[in-house]
Amino acid sequence: MKNNASLLILLLNVIGHRQDVATAFVSPITSSSRCEYTTTTTTTSLPANIEASSTTSSYSPSASFDTFQPTEIDASNTPPNLQTILTSLKELKSGSDLRGTYAAHANSGGTIANISHLIKQVKGEGNGVALTPFASHCFGVAFARWLLQHEGDDASNHKHGTNALTICIGRDPRIHGERLADAFARGAESVDGVTKPVRVLYTGVTTTPSMYEFCRAGKCDAAIIITASHLPEDKNGIKFFSGSGGLDKEDIDELIVLAQEEATEWYNTGIMPPSSGNAGVLCSELVSFAFVYVFFLGIAALVVITRLLSLLLTHNTISCLSYNILQRVGQLSAVLQGNVETSNRQRG
Repeated sequence: MKNNASLLILLLNVIGHRQDVATAFVSPITSSSRCEYTTTTTTTSLPANIEASSTTSSYSPSASFDTFQPTEIDASNTPPNLQTILTSLKELKSGSDLRGTYAAHANSGGTIANISHLIKQVKGEGNGVALTPFASHCFGVAFARWLLQHEGDDASNHKHGTNALTICIGRDPRIHGERLADAFARGAESVDGVTKPVRVLYTGVTTTPSMYEFCRAGKCDAAIIITASHLPEDKNGIKFFSGSGGLDKEDIDELIVLAQEEATEWYNTGIMPPSSGNAGVLCSELVSFAFVYVFFLGIAALVVITRLLSLLLTHNTISCLSYNILQRVGQLSAVLQGNVETSNRQRG
């Protein structure tokens, strides 16, 4: 009986020891940090660079495997490189426009990780949010999809006489505006409309007001101009127009969501969309709508001249009327003064 009891105690000790070993592997803890782990015992060995100096120790896998930092993980488990890109697209919003520091990347080849590193580099150098050709491509897709979703809201649709959804692109004299225009055009024309294709027209260097006039004149359904207005040369941006005017802040929010969806699709493929680099703009048609803008400027000038002439004529009329009134008053004063003098003589 004593031997049997001793064997039973020995067996229980062995089982308990194996349970300690089994629980020695890392297991998640309930904590606000999603990357911290802890061990429940120190009877097993941990990685060499992890110190196990107490019965309970904590460590981050990123310290050993250099994967990611806890602050880069969001509630949806978005990969860090993709999260950087999605956040950057959102940060480009500047009121009802997009604004950022132009940052170029390879026009072909490369991976999405290259875009993420470029964005981090620009921000790390203190230049704010990066506006890349990849971002322009994503917003080209977003704008085309947004217009198709809002088809029928704009009374100017189809004035240009084609069944296609037509977007016109212009830019200011900044050199890198052409590459952003190319990326935007490629993105917009990659969208397959359910009932109509998407066509992009490129009009080159132009002014911001002219792009809205092209929409109003029926030359296109919508338009953008790639410009950063008065900002330094390394900055650039995008302004959006439809037949009813410029897009507002809420519209830009919708574009950002659509652009983020497009960026996610490219991230899943692991590659970047191609662009022409500095070789030009790939689109359906190169156009020159300058005459349209000149025509509207001429009409505006005639209106201004007409109003000025009207004011001048009104001013002259008032001047003549005032002169006549003063002249009459003067005459009346003279008569009254003469009467007073005559009366004084008679009294004298």
